[in-house]
Amino acid sequence: MKSVQIQNADMAWPIAANIRHALMFCIQDQDEIDSRKILFHRQSEPFLPQTIKDVLPYFLGAIDEDLLRRKVQLDLERKELRKLQKLAGEREQLANLSGARTEEMFREAQSVGLIPPGQPPAQDIALSGLRAINPVIQEVPVPPDSTEPIAILRRERTSLRRELGVLKERLRQIRHVEDVAGGFAHEADEQRARLATLGLVAKGDVETCALCGSTDLHVPLVAEMHKTLSGIDEQLSQVRREVPRLQEAQGELVAKQNDVEDALKHNQGQIDALAKQDDAFRTERDSQLRLARTMGRIAYFLETLPPPPAATTSVDELDAARKRVEALEKLVDPENTAERLTSTLNLIGDYMTRDSEKLDLEHSGSRLRLDIRQLAVVADTLDGPVPLFRMGSGENWVGYHVLAHLALHRWFRQKNRPVPGFIFFDQPSQAHYPAEQDRAGDLSDLPDADREAVFKLFKLMFEVAVELAPNFQVIVTDHADLRDKWFADAVVARWRGQGLVPQSWIDARA
Repeated sequence: MKSVQIQNADMAWPIAANIRHALMFCIQDQDEIDSRKILFHRQSEPFLPQTIKDVLPYFLGAIDEDLLRRKVQLDLERKELRKLQKLAGEREQLANLSGARTEEMFREAQSVGLIPPGQPPAQDIALSGLRAINPVIQEVPVPPDSTEPIAILRRERTSLRRELGVLKERLRQIRHVEDVAGGFAHEADEQRARLATLGLVAKGDVETCALCGSTDLHVPLVAEMHKTLSGIDEQLSQVRREVPRLQEAQGELVAKQNDVEDALKHNQGQIDALAKQDDAFRTERDSQLRLARTMGRIAYFLETLPPPPAATTSVDELDAARKRVEALEKLVDPENTAERLTSTLNLIGDYMTRDSEKLDLEHSGSRLRLDIRQLAVVADTLDGPVPLFRMGSGENWVGYHVLAHLALHRWFRQKNRPVPGFIFFDQPSQAHYPAEQDRAGDLSDLPDADREAVFKLFKLMFEVAVELAPNFQVIVTDHADLRDKWFADAVVARWRGQGLVPQSWIDARA
């Protein structure tokens, strides 16, 4: 038997089914045949239960060689389809990317005036337009150095502002003096007007009060009041003489202030003119630099523009590959495999159900099936499914082990599956005839029920072996030795008393 790669959706990686896996369905050791927890050989070993679940569908024929070949072909077709899709995707992606980059470069060229404005044309026309751009770049103008003139103007402006501040302070002081003088004159005029009424009082009477005629010493005398009036007149005369001079000085300061303000305006105009000139040169320089940068980007874009893929994929070629994959996917549909497996297990269950009527088991007559998920025999009863581990007594466990393996090998042989044509049972009668009760294989001392159960179990093995001969044989090692002719004819060797160490050696040393 050659190794066969098995892969399904539930496997992390494929399994190479080989003779080692097939033998798991051909051997039942003494501690396996009467187990209620395991059904197959080596099932108790780590990871092997999953391996049995993976390889059993193949050995049953639910996954045959044709299906495996179709799966291999499907893998190849999928690989080819992915390759074609990748090429088509790369071409489309390249076309989209090239188209987007071409449009971007075209619009950038329009923004700097290299190409007339308008909607970008098709990619090939846009590329022709970009290639037709004159690569000559004008010399970037170097603006004159206006740093020193502006610095001089700003120092001049600082001096003018300082001078203007001094003038404004002097004007403020003169106007303050003028305001004070005006206020003084106003107050003095009022006082003089009040004292002027003294002219009504006789000048010779200087000892009496000018208002009430009192001779009280504490009352101002007329002479004193005339003296005060004269002083006020003198002060008013001086103030009136100074006012014209203050006004003249104020006018001169205002004229100087206007001149300084005009000088500041002229200074600012010169500074603005130089700044505007700098801005114009800077704008021109930036425009030329942007133009040069854009032309460099366009040149780099055209140089690095990738050529179209050498291998092109047509739509028809891609559709044909996709249809081949779809057709193969239908042939290897997991649902079809699952249906075939279910159908096979149903037929094997029929074999088990039919043969169970020949044995006196707990659920004989019930619908039996092989549950590949649990790796167990299940009896469908009116009370629900009963798996092997819930069935009582060693007799039932041995019986259902024998039923399951005989049914499997009946299917293997009918379908000529790559499984060795034998089944080995070790001590199938142990539930009724333990080794410690061995009496030269004689069953006469057993209860009738046990003796009948052993007979029926061996008879079933014999009938299946005869049915499937010469392509199948049942190999049994057991202590039981039936006296029936069909059993005696089937015995190949009796090893009782013929161990590896002869009994005569043991007796001689006793």
